Amino acid sequence: MQKHASPGPFHAALRMAWATSPGMTLAVLAGGGTLAALSLAPYLLLHDMAAAALAPAPQPEAVRRAIAGLAAVLLLRQIGMAVTFRLSHRLAYGGQAALRARMIEKLAQVPLGYFDHRNAQSVRSAVIDDVDALEDGVAHLLPRTVAALAGVVLVLAAMAARDWRLALAALLPAIVGMLLMVAVLAGARQTVGRYMALVRSLAVQTDDLVRGMATVRIYAAAGRMVARLEAGFAGIVALAEEWMRRMSVPAAAIPVLAGAAPIAVLAAWIWLHAKGQSRIEDLLFFVLCGLAFAGILKTIYDLQYRGGQLRGAQKRIDDLLGAGELQAPRQASRLPRDAGLCFSGVVLSHGERQALRGIDLTVAPGERVALVGPSGAGKSSLARLAVRAMDPDAGRVTVGGVDLRELPAEALAASVGCIFQESHLFADTVASNLRIGDPAADMETVVAAARAANVHEAIMALPTGYDTVLDGGIRLSGGETQRLALARLFLRKAPILILDEATAHADPENEILLQQAIGRLSAGKTLLVVAHRLSSIVDFDRIVVLQDGLIAGQGRHPELLAACPLYARMWAAHLGRADFFYSTRTA
Repeated sequence: MQKHASPGPFHAALRMAWATSPGMTLAVLAGGGTLAALSLAPYLLLHDMAAAALAPAPQPEAVRRAIAGLAAVLLLRQIGMAVTFRLSHRLAYGGQAALRARMIEKLAQVPLGYFDHRNAQSVRSAVIDDVDALEDGVAHLLPRTVAALAGVVLVLAAMAARDWRLALAALLPAIVGMLLMVAVLAGARQTVGRYMALVRSLAVQTDDLVRGMATVRIYAAAGRMVARLEAGFAGIVALAEEWMRRMSVPAAAIPVLAGAAPIAVLAAWIWLHAKGQSRIEDLLFFVLCGLAFAGILKTIYDLQYRGGQLRGAQKRIDDLLGAGELQAPRQASRLPRDAGLCFSGVVLSHGERQALRGIDLTVAPGERVALVGPSGAGKSSLARLAVRAMDPDAGRVTVGGVDLRELPAEALAASVGCIFQESHLFADTVASNLRIGDPAADMETVVAAARAANVHEAIMALPTGYDTVLDGGIRLSGGETQRLALARLFLRKAPILILDEATAHADPENEILLQQAIGRLSAGKTLLVVAHRLSSIVDFDRIVVLQDGLIAGQGRHPELLAACPLYARMWAAHLGRADFFYSTRTA
């Protein structure tokens, strides 16, 4: 997929606002232009007031009109700011909601491998923190940038209409200041990116430390972990100090140059006045316009700096939205004819490593098949392909004769149910977590599923039973979590079940309960299991031994002991150590 550069902060804010409401966006842009005119008007009225006061003949009426006009303009400016920024904030909040919805929809479409290479903190940061940062772009950057650019045009037009020579004198320091600003911001862009990367890295390390505090205390590793954090803080401080050393002089020079416009105007006016080509009113006009121009340049510098901070957030959001998706399912001409599962010439790579190398495997309807093999053999990769967590690089996976890529998500979920090593429970009630399997299930059906999964008693031991919210200190053991996940599968009633080391982290008591529940759940169904303990699958219809992405052997337990050396070695190791973990890493 071709990569495109992320848009600039202003363009990104404009795009986000336009997608939310074109009409409101136009109103905000018009409001920014109006604010520019209302911001320049006080300087022009001050000039008229001073000119009337300095006139040879007193002009009290002109002074009063200028004062009244100044008061009216200031009032209108405040009203205009209130209306414009209220609209821009409505745009920002609406845009944030829409953007987050797009990002969540995207995350639902990317292969699960996307999450294997990113920690949850970085994804959360993009969806929450980076989208929050864009609020500043729409609510403030958008109207203020329009106001600043329109202000530049209006001030230059007003000065040029009065006297192009004095306008040029006022403009020269500003041009030098703007060129210096561009140079400063060009250097800032990379440094700000490095700074934000360090901050994000430190946030991830802090999150890891908090989550792993029990392990840290057990191994008395607090000193080492804190030292890592202190090193991260030191890196941020060093980068900030380096930045300040490099940019302090240029940054100080920019406002000096912007404020030099009145001095340049004064010098040019003295020369013109000596030749009888300019009056005192002209000097007053250009000094006031120069002050207005200096304020606008300062605003532009501030906006450019804030835009640089938003650029990193926009890039991370674009990276997420640009992630590759699973191919959109084509409308299937037919539904699966049965509960058979077939892998045909399946090839799959994880980066440079080929996880599966031309796998051909057919699981008949109602057959119980176990996948075993060393760590990295490709077991979990094959199981994930069966639920379309990812698509193969080559070959096809079919359910009941229908390619998974042709099945809509709802049809696939109705056909195939799965449990991975780590099941997730949402911060909701136990009943709501179970009803993910069947949102229409009544309470009697939910309780029956929990009983079948051997988890009803554990649920009733919670503070409010099925109404207990699994958050705020309520924690379940790994075995209880897996049994809740099994209860969800009971409600789903899928004819094909994929279990990827579902009992890997269970203690002996929980494993017995899990195995009993799995036996009830899988009765009469097609079952594909990534096996954790060999003793749990010796009576399966077929055991498939994987090694280096290939099938090294398959058959029943006695057949493999005689015909497959790898399986025989694994079984011998298992007998030597009943809890032997030969496969704990996701393949």
